[in-house]
Amino acid sequence: MDISFEQNICLIIPTIVSLSLEHLSIVGSRCYFDHLAHLYEHTPRLQYLNVDIWDSDDDDPQLPFAVLSMITLKFACQTSARLVTSLLQKTPSLNHLTVETKGISMDGQLWELTIVNYLPKLKVFQLKMQLEFINHDNMEQQIEQLLDSYRSQFWLKEHKWFVQCYWNPEDDAGSVYLHTLPYGFDDFDLNIHDGSLVFKSTTPRDDDYCSYSRVRNLYYCYYSTENTIFACIHFSNIRHITLTLPYNDHLQSAVPRLYNLVSLDVRMNTWCPHDNDLPQLQAVLDRAPRLYSLKFGSWASSASQTKQANKLLNPLGIEARVAIQV
Repeated sequence: MDISFEQNICLIIPTIVSLSLEHLSIVGSRCYFDHLAHLYEHTPRLQYLNVDIWDSDDDDPQLPFAVLSMITLKFACQTSARLVTSLLQKTPSLNHLTVETKGISMDGQLWELTIVNYLPKLKVFQLKMQLEFINHDNMEQQIEQLLDSYRSQFWLKEHKWFVQCYWNPEDDAGSVYLHTLPYGFDDFDLNIHDGSLVFKSTTPRDDDYCSYSRVRNLYYCYYSTENTIFACIHFSNIRHITLTLPYNDHLQSAVPRLYNLVSLDVRMNTWCPHDNDLPQLQAVLDRAPRLYSLKFGSWASSASQTKQANKLLNPLGIEARVAIQV
């Protein structure tokens, strides 16, 4: 059963036991950790679960029983490493685990201990973490220490699970992104205003796993003119792009083909308009023969620009309806 909500609402706890439900995916709903036990009690044969998990009111969250039927678990959370560990303690039959976290500090050693102690049957592990380093001094050294925690025999020899970090040294927030390779998620965000991205991985060669073919949705807001290492990353199966104009020359190398693109959401850098916005949009449209949905999230200003946009889009049978942001 696949359930999708338009807004991020709280999950309604089931009251009827289902002995037939084995697959459950819930998108756009918050499932508090305290409610997971009730969900498991009412789905005793559940083998697949995809859910967003929110924090518990308990300082030491625990599930009261093991969920032996669970084989595949996909979850996202922004809470604590303790909650993640408590959840995985009760799923010893897992074969496939996909985790997306934000603001949770878990290095390779902690993940290794969790998997060795609680997940003896795990074969597939896909991880995506957004970390924030409060201390910006010696940033690269801190990231190297993080990567070293994923270079043990457990990671490199026993499972051949490699990870990659990427970050922008000019980012004041100190955000660092870490994911397993190959990249196993539908979405990828490139939001760089200044500076350039730096990539480092635990693979034997930096150009291993260059293809991010799993990615379907790309968020591209990158107009810095500085050089970056885009030779090590490219997207071949993009279906939706949220694109901020103007963009830099790296888009062409990152997304060499737009044949599968069906949806484009255009934003404009309204505080720094650029004369090249419309030609850049035309260049994208020329490369996207299957495009059927085009949206404008913002548009800078003048009636003449809107007239030019209509002239650009009329051959496609599209009228430019734009939301003007002041």
